[in-house]
Amino acid sequence: MFVPSYMNNKNSKEIDKAIQNYKNNSVDNSYLLKEAEDYNKKLTNLDVVDSFIDENFKVDDSYLKILNLDKDGMMGYIEIPKIGVKLPIYHTTNSDVMEKGAGHQAGTSFPIGGKGTHAVIAAHRGLPSSKLFTDLGLLRKGDVFYIHVLNKKVAYEVDKIKTVKPTDTKDIKLYKDKDYVTLVTCTPYSINTHRLLVRGERIPLTGNGRVDKKVISHVDLVFYTSVVISLILLSIFIYLMMKKRKKKIKPRKKKTKNIQKIKKKVEVLDTKKSIKDDEDVI
Repeated sequence: MFVPSYMNNKNSKEIDKAIQNYKNNSVDNSYLLKEAEDYNKKLTNLDVVDSFIDENFKVDDSYLKILNLDKDGMMGYIEIPKIGVKLPIYHTTNSDVMEKGAGHQAGTSFPIGGKGTHAVIAAHRGLPSSKLFTDLGLLRKGDVFYIHVLNKKVAYEVDKIKTVKPTDTKDIKLYKDKDYVTLVTCTPYSINTHRLLVRGERIPLTGNGRVDKKVISHVDLVFYTSVVISLILLSIFIYLMMKKRKKKIKPRKKKTKNIQKIKKKVEVLDTKKSIKDDEDVI
């Protein structure tokens, strides 16, 4: 227990340090973004392979140079608030990269946003040395994650979650008017026979760099609808209970009145009997 916890702590500090260094160096590098935009425009089809098996996927040098700010392969970082994750994003999904953060799947769009782009970002789960994408399965439709590249930040709202076989890549393709990022990890947890795909579609940000509050997510909509339905059902239940209680109370009143009438009749009869007895005595 101690060793994994220690290793996870150590790795988390290294990840935080890498992200902080990246932030400090991410000044105005618009020319680097332009190179990434040009690369994305040239993609007509995504060349996708399994991020966790194929170590022989050929990557050209031009890809490795794009967005390589500090020459360490880090192109940006991903932030997933719901599961408390911030991870560096490195070029390729080679094993050495995936030990220290998330990897960008070569052959897919760079994660800078733009219509007709679809980036794939992969990370391990369940490593004793780091949390990485261990909790990715907790995300639901409507959850939001952010991609930071240089001085640019883009937000994505989860719109599709799917489990597929490693060879099934048909869900990762370009759509002319869409801006997607798909997060990938192994599943089931610790068995790893399949791949969990969590796709996000780009949504607008407010001036403070967070999600536009006017955008109501699918999860929020379901939540608010559930609250309204629950309140309606509760009101109906209370009404029916009160109505049932009133029905129970009414017969008791009627019964009380009948008892009082019977008592009066008994008193009258007793009075008559008493008078008759007196007459007999006389």
